[in-house]
Amino acid sequence: MKSGLIHLILVILIVLISFLIFYRTTGYDFVADDWQLIYYKYNFMQDWGNLKSIISKPFPAQTYEPIPFYRPMITLVNFLNLHILGKKTFAFHIVNLGFHILNALLLYFLIFLLFKRPLLSFLSALFFSAHPIHTNSVVWVSGRTDVVACLFVLLTLILFLKRKDHSGISRAVLFWAGLFTYSLALLSKELALALPLFLFVWDHLSEREPLRKKIIPYIPFVVVTIIYITLRVVVIGSLGTGDPYTSANLFQRFLTAFAIYFYYFKKLLFPVYLNFSPRVLTITSLLSLKFWGALIFFAVVLSLGLTLRKVSKEISFGILWILITLVPVLNLVPLYASVKEWWAYIPSLGFCLILGRLAELGVSWERKLFEIKLPRKKTKEDKLLGVEKGADHEVSSEEEAVLRTKARKFPEIILVRAGHAFCLFFALLLLFYAFTLQSRARIFRKDYHLWTNTSQIAPYDVVAHNSLGLILKKKGALRWAKMAFEKAVQADPNFADAHNNLGVTLEMTNQDDSALVQIKEAIRLDPYFVDAYNNLGIVYGKKAEYDSAIAAFKRAIRLDPTFFPAYKNLGLIYSDKEDFARAMKYLSKALELAPSREEADAIKGEIDQIRVRGYR
Repeated sequence: MKSGLIHLILVILIVLISFLIFYRTTGYDFVADDWQLIYYKYNFMQDWGNLKSIISKPFPAQTYEPIPFYRPMITLVNFLNLHILGKKTFAFHIVNLGFHILNALLLYFLIFLLFKRPLLSFLSALFFSAHPIHTNSVVWVSGRTDVVACLFVLLTLILFLKRKDHSGISRAVLFWAGLFTYSLALLSKELALALPLFLFVWDHLSEREPLRKKIIPYIPFVVVTIIYITLRVVVIGSLGTGDPYTSANLFQRFLTAFAIYFYYFKKLLFPVYLNFSPRVLTITSLLSLKFWGALIFFAVVLSLGLTLRKVSKEISFGILWILITLVPVLNLVPLYASVKEWWAYIPSLGFCLILGRLAELGVSWERKLFEIKLPRKKTKEDKLLGVEKGADHEVSSEEEAVLRTKARKFPEIILVRAGHAFCLFFALLLLFYAFTLQSRARIFRKDYHLWTNTSQIAPYDVVAHNSLGLILKKKGALRWAKMAFEKAVQADPNFADAHNNLGVTLEMTNQDDSALVQIKEAIRLDPYFVDAYNNLGIVYGKKAEYDSAIAAFKRAIRLDPTFFPAYKNLGLIYSDKEDFARAMKYLSKALELAPSREEADAIKGEIDQIRVRGYR
């Protein structure tokens, strides 16, 4: 069979299998950040003029990741997704799946480019398409930061490595094209910062050239990296890594980095008990057994990566890829979380290459394991060949050859080789991956399922409890919402939003004094919490403490002069006090700021009532 046809068949199989694994998830709803980044920003993204600001400003949304969302390529993809395919959630899910399938195909081409073996490329891409650790990145729409960045990372690798097969203008074009795709990878996800480091390390270990000569091609990559970091600092005001999840010093974070390495390797090897909000506890002492266990594991893996580069370049490439691409998420520069499963999407390329190489070795192992003898009835051909005793007929040599060929259609012995056993093992592994992924993906059907699951397996996650409480409050399940907010406060007593939401829920159940305590605590933790001042005013107004209510609403307006609820509530308070002039002033302003026609109609109704009551 021609090589081109083989490639075509393998590519079609990768696409079909990837689609079959994920197609059910395309009907899922938005969850978590999808609402802030997409659903509530439909109007913003429908105006192409807003696209001008994607380089100069962070995207105007507060996300699950408590960092400024400065990923211009992701914003561009969201814009195009909305304008080309529309608002339905299916349109966003199918684009995520499309990017994931493209990544599997690019991985196939990259591995073939490096090692020239279709089976290795196919098996590696197949494991990549089905690995359960990719669930978050593919099924969660906002997880597309990793799948989009991975696309540009793979393109950069292919272009940079392919340039070595060319010279002159073609070589220069491939190099600068690789530099361009690297820039796009950076603008998609910060994890791409590790790419030049890996390329340099792999070049240094693979080719015997003077170090000075090797450094030259990487100077433009370093320049682009510096420009990106500078741009990020200028736009965001910092590196934009969020508030550190731990107060540990650099030495303690260095110790913990080995435990983080171990966590990711463990989840790549055994992708079970996955968690939307995992964590690795900080190691604070050099005497920690956890540190020494993780250090020994890291040393063994690194040694294998270095020593196997001559015996098995594939495994060496995979190990070094994992170790280097995880560097940006080791918390050496403090991040908002210790670990996240979606951070393993790009590093998993190396693991899938290792798995593909092991599968390739396994399925081609010719060692005989055992034989199975099959009982076979004597056929007509056997009798004619004189197999039975006393056969007295004769056949010609030509007839004998034909009869023996027919007789061999029914084998007497089945030879089972090691390769057959490994074929079965890796087929079962692929099925296990696919079923585990589909089972895990079910929690992304709705926000309720995601946050219920996360709050159960990650009781330390304040955002999960708080988000679940908001969902339950919206459903009217106030008792359960109150319990969820209380768990959020227990998980993090300094999380102002949880105190505020708990206070609102208490007010809705007529526990006004307790509500005041919680809302005031939210304001103490965050003196600029506009919504908390508004809620404080609502509780005071309910208790007929109008002066305190007016002071709270006015404080909210000073902090945010465009905050509609405070103007509306202030107008209603003055109306209750029969101070109609001030009531009309604030209700008129609320009418200008009304976010919807329904709100505007309600304000007009209040204004009409004031006029009926005698105000002109």
